[in-house]
Amino acid sequence: MIDLLQLFLTHLQGYKRQAVWSPILIVVEVICELLRPGHGRDRGYGHPSRRRDLHFSAGCGDAGAGGRGHAVRCAGGQVFCLCQPGFGANLRQCLFDKVQEFSFADIDRFSSASLITRMTNDVNAMTMMLAMGLRMLVRAPVMLVAACVSASI
Repeated sequence: MIDLLQLFLTHLQGYKRQAVWSPILIVVEVICELLRPGHGRDRGYGHPSRRRDLHFSAGCGDAGAGGRGHAVRCAGGQVFCLCQPGFGANLRQCLFDKVQEFSFADIDRFSSASLITRMTNDVNAMTMMLAMGLRMLVRAPVMLVAACVSASI
């Protein structure tokens, strides 16, 4: 586990700032999503034709909160889209350098096609693992904690 984390940190060189900002923006996104003002509809203001001003203000509040959440989500996506391909490029370069150190006997044992396929699949798997780690493994626990806190209030 520590070796895998060390692998990620070594190949995130040049992209560590984005790797830190992406989870921070995910936390802000979750908070924006859970702080949407839905209280106007929950209180039941009576017949809709009598309380249009309250329904309109609740709708505007929802639209504003949705817009803020969308802006944070877009910013997080931009930051993340800089981090993931950079990590993949660093990892590919490291693998390429390692293959260059192979002896001729090793190259004869592994065909070029096999090496290319393995490198491509392994790099794709690692970048997808980074994607899951930065996006889903951060979002789910934060969403759980924030939902529990907002439900207890």
